[in-house]
Amino acid sequence: MRSVLFLSAFALTALPLSAAATTYSTLDGTAPEVIAHRGASGYQPEHTLASYELAALMGADYIEPDVVITKDGVAIAMHDTTLTRTTNVEDVFPGRASYEASEFTLAEIRSLTVDITPAHQLSDSSIPGYVPSTGTPYLVPTLQEVVDFVIDFNAKNGTNIGLYPELKTADDALNRIIVETLIAAGFDGPEDKVFIQSFDLQTLQDVKAIQEELGSDIPQVALGAAQMVNGVAYLIRSLTEGTALDAIVDFVDAVGPSLLSLPALGIGVTQEYVDYAHNLDLLVHPYTFNTWDSDAAYSEFEPYFDMGIDGFFTNYTDVAIAAIETYGPEPSPVPLPATALLLLSGIGLIAMRRRG
Repeated sequence: MRSVLFLSAFALTALPLSAAATTYSTLDGTAPEVIAHRGASGYQPEHTLASYELAALMGADYIEPDVVITKDGVAIAMHDTTLTRTTNVEDVFPGRASYEASEFTLAEIRSLTVDITPAHQLSDSSIPGYVPSTGTPYLVPTLQEVVDFVIDFNAKNGTNIGLYPELKTADDALNRIIVETLIAAGFDGPEDKVFIQSFDLQTLQDVKAIQEELGSDIPQVALGAAQMVNGVAYLIRSLTEGTALDAIVDFVDAVGPSLLSLPALGIGVTQEYVDYAHNLDLLVHPYTFNTWDSDAAYSEFEPYFDMGIDGFFTNYTDVAIAAIETYGPEPSPVPLPATALLLLSGIGLIAMRRRG
């Protein structure tokens, strides 16, 4: 039986405990939610069951599967619409005219292995003691497999981890597959810890229509960059294309603004922006915090916690949770059962039972 070492987040990360706050300024007053960006993608190959499992063991509130569709109509977890960046497709299928995921069948994609992507990970991303429990940890998973994994993990560990899929393409078939898959698994409303996100507002409107048809009420998130113009908050997709938050409240429940900051153009997540969104009853979930060093990460997180962000995307779930624990009045860490294993390297990982 593997030995398990549960390490205190505070002992490991040396965060400035004197910074502890007494309350949160989130929309509902609770601690911000930790959304595992592509899983624990700072440590494991992104969008694999190994990455999702590690994020779950670290205590993520949500895991985020980006979703695209295969040639034979199966929803799979992958960030890019092409297979080249994250898999060994060029070795397995040399000379193909296109490496678009939509040009490959599921069977073909399942013959690939997902590689480490250094741009999102430490140079040494090994986790001593972590052995994925799933049988196919480094293959491209289907959306159904991701959903099944979350349900199974929650049942075994008494956790309440949610799903936060992103539609990567504007595709009517994919829109319906995501909604139907989530509903069938019992993720059909805000009480079920689920969001659907997209950069494309038309896609979100189409998904909203499908939800109304099927009787679900899954919260929706519009992605983009934050901009204030003459006291009005916008979500922008480019410097020439933006939409006021007031115009999207009928089909959006949250905004996911980039951490991009261009103050001269009014671009960036600011106190004014968060307050504006909150006044519209919109949650604010910025992306993506990618600092692994705990001291530097806390300095990055703290101003956003002060603003009252309601959740955030991160590649380093453990570092993010330690920062939240340091900042505000969260319960003490409680290890997951020993059978779930965890342990770790000098970065400071902790297996915790997160709030429900």
